[in-house]
Amino acid sequence: MTCCHPGIAGAGVEVPLDPSDCTREAAEAVAVLDDYNAKVTTCPTPEQLAAPSPSTCKWCSFKLLCAPFWSAVGPDWSGQLDGAVVEGVVRESPRAIHGGAAVSLAIDVQNGSEEVRQVQLAPLNPKVHSAIGAITAGDRVRLVGLRARPDGSLVPTPRTVLARIEDLPAVTLAASMPTQSK
Repeated sequence: MTCCHPGIAGAGVEVPLDPSDCTREAAEAVAVLDDYNAKVTTCPTPEQLAAPSPSTCKWCSFKLLCAPFWSAVGPDWSGQLDGAVVEGVVRESPRAIHGGAAVSLAIDVQNGSEEVRQVQLAPLNPKVHSAIGAITAGDRVRLVGLRARPDGSLVPTPRTVLARIEDLPAVTLAASMPTQSK
């Protein structure tokens, strides 16, 4: 056989496969899928389906909303996610900085991938982090996608998502939808 891809060269490699190993792997994959489908069709809560861990949650885009994630995350997850995550209480109303082009936010961190402490997050760009306009002292907030500097300080980035907890939607699983007749 001749390869027509210009970047690939060399002889092919033959990999011996044991049919019984292949059958076992396929059966295990089907069993995992059957287990998943059984859980989903019984319409459990999202919490019953979740299995939070740093490797499972690292790239998940639902961290901000996921109650099981926030119940499981702790400082031992620091550096293992796609950015630092914190939940806490806003200590004082956001302060305008850089001539009003940005905002600084003081938070008492109470949960997340970083140690419990007080942090000052800046600069938050109101055009990127639009939730900042509704935040006042005493609000509970969550932030995901923060950059943790080597000195331990946290810095917002354009990827950082900020939300008041009271503004977050509830996540539920809908029962199977009835089919529409044509």
